[in-house]
Amino acid sequence: YETYAYETGAFARTTFTSEERGDGIYFAIAPVKGSYDGMVKRRAYRLNVQSVSAPSSVKVSGQTLPRLGSERDLHGADSGWTYNLRDRRLVVQVPEVRTSESVEIRLDGAKPVRFYTY
Repeated sequence: YETYAYETGAFARTTFTSEERGDGIYFAIAPVKGSYDGMVKRRAYRLNVQSVSAPSSVKVSGQTLPRLGSERDLHGADSGWTYNLRDRRLVVQVPEVRTSESVEIRLDGAKPVRFYTY
């Protein structure tokens, strides 16, 4: 749905945060703030994480997502995740959620990959 409500000052903002902890990497999607006519009430997200080690599991708001064979398998999937070792890239398909609710994405055992040049 497309709207031009922003031209009159209407907007909605979604805040994303991330944090590295001892047991993995956590992402949070906060509930949407603001509104406009025609705003979607539910939406799915696709999270692309670069330069990260493979997680042992991925959870969205406590629900363990299935690991799929490739990024191509994510197309059309409601949820799941895949990891490309060569690129050190993780892709998570977050299932559709209400925009009024917060979402926690937990990458168990994942760590940032640090690159050093000498």
